[in-house]
Amino acid sequence: MGKQVRQSALFLFCVGAFFALTLFPVFGKAEEPLAPVIIGFDRNYAPFEWQDDNGQPQGFFVDLGRAVVKNSGREAHYVTDTWPGLVGRLERGDIDILPMLVSKYRTERFQFSRPFYYLTHSLFAAPGQQGLTGIHDIAGHVVAVEKRSYAHDLLLESDFSITIFETEGTLEALQAVSDGHADLAMVTSAVGMFLLAKYELDLKSYGTPFWPVDYAFAMRKDRDDLAQWFNLSFAETLSEGHYNEIYLNWGTYLDPSTAWSSGNRISDQMAFAAFLIGAALAFAIGAFFWRHQRNFFWQTANFVASQRRGKIDGTDKIVDAGETTAKPQPGDLMGRNLLPASRYGLNS
Repeated sequence: MGKQVRQSALFLFCVGAFFALTLFPVFGKAEEPLAPVIIGFDRNYAPFEWQDDNGQPQGFFVDLGRAVVKNSGREAHYVTDTWPGLVGRLERGDIDILPMLVSKYRTERFQFSRPFYYLTHSLFAAPGQQGLTGIHDIAGHVVAVEKRSYAHDLLLESDFSITIFETEGTLEALQAVSDGHADLAMVTSAVGMFLLAKYELDLKSYGTPFWPVDYAFAMRKDRDDLAQWFNLSFAETLSEGHYNEIYLNWGTYLDPSTAWSSGNRISDQMAFAAFLIGAALAFAIGAFFWRHQRNFFWQTANFVASQRRGKIDGTDKIVDAGETTAKPQPGDLMGRNLLPASRYGLNS
């Protein structure tokens, strides 16, 4: 009996060991870490993305991309390049993710995350440009535009009678107008205004902004696994409130109407000091006129009172005349130049 029990136990042990060794690769194998992702950013697309003096990407889109990666715990590498270079890298698979404006042309080539922002476009030209009120007035002009940008793609497909001047970046498109190589530049409104302020370019925007377009993260077309991971992590980042934190941090810089830049932004302290100086000047001017009017009032009041109480002698001193109420004569007032005679109609 005991022998049979031992044999049964041995049999069960062997069966258990067999299943353990067979199923261990499925259930017991440690999960392999995900491969690092490579995210690209434009070198000079402030305030959304740019390369700082240390060669590191900075900006609103950069912080958002970093938050998504950090939220997932995945490792990432960040590269910067010109916009045409970045688009080419994404097409070749040298980078995995790239924030860009969404278009039908691009959705045929890339996968996109959910939109997280939108931008408009504007026309920029030298001050005094005549007849430029909107996009319908660009016919017959030389238009500077960044290669492979949203505007460039649309202009190539449009029937506008224009000459396209291609540049490597948004700043170069604006500089082409400043240098006389193009009549106007067509770039995104916020970036155009920011770069005008930062580099002190003598240009202005014309007409109403047009082409409002969604911004999203573009991903390689052949990487469904990458798109699934990114979209899941991006959704978690949004739901946890990280997007709002990042947006509030960059909010001042993202408004095209302010066009703030680190090079020419007036600090809050300077603005407050300017307010105090202006208020002090206004108070000083107001006090001067108030004092002047007050002195004039008291001079007039004293003079009238003196005429009721007495008369003026040769030394301009008031002599008490008791109950005397001598009425002043017009000649006395005019000859002493105490008050303009015309003020009281005494010279008629």
